[in-house]
Amino acid sequence: MVNGCKTLTPVVVVDLDGTLVDVNTFREYILFVTKQLLKQGKLLAAAKVITAVALRKTRFISHSEMKKRILVATQKIMTNDNLDLLTRRLLGRLNVDVFDKLERYRADGYLVLLATAAPEIYARPLAEALRFDGCVATSDVAPDNEAWNENVGEVKLASVRDYVSSIEGHISVVMTDHYDDLPLMRHNTGMNILVNPSEKTVSAISRHRIVFTVM
Repeated sequence: MVNGCKTLTPVVVVDLDGTLVDVNTFREYILFVTKQLLKQGKLLAAAKVITAVALRKTRFISHSEMKKRILVATQKIMTNDNLDLLTRRLLGRLNVDVFDKLERYRADGYLVLLATAAPEIYARPLAEALRFDGCVATSDVAPDNEAWNENVGEVKLASVRDYVSSIEGHISVVMTDHYDDLPLMRHNTGMNILVNPSEKTVSAISRHRIVFTVM
């Protein structure tokens, strides 16, 4: 407490795909679960995954709907052993420079929050393996869960704010590679760090007069 005011804990919010790791993790998940389903002879579930991908590629369904259908079809295949296998695979794609920077922030007393549109089913184990302080991700879904939303854009901002409020913290740093996180960066009054951003991302963020650095 400083001058009668409670000191809030600084939080670093880090994105997953293209930031903490150098791959699209949901694409890796699709490849992984499809292989496991075929190996175990679960042909109907594998067909549902392949159909969802095909419908998305032909733009008959949204990315969000594709993700929902695939998560529903593959929940049972993700045993603890399979989660361990997938987590190890994703850890092999870690951006070491980003992770080292996060470790330096942690040494200075910051908390690290993984905030991602990736499914919670593998995002949370990954965050735990890296000893992060928290994780907000796209929740697991039930077939009839009409209220389900991807943890992206304004939804992601809301989930981050809920977490930060719950631990009496404040957002000090946002690390991302993509303009999907514009709502988060516009809300942030601290530092914004873009990791290997595309020209489109730099242009989109610059148009909103958001101050950022690039790594």
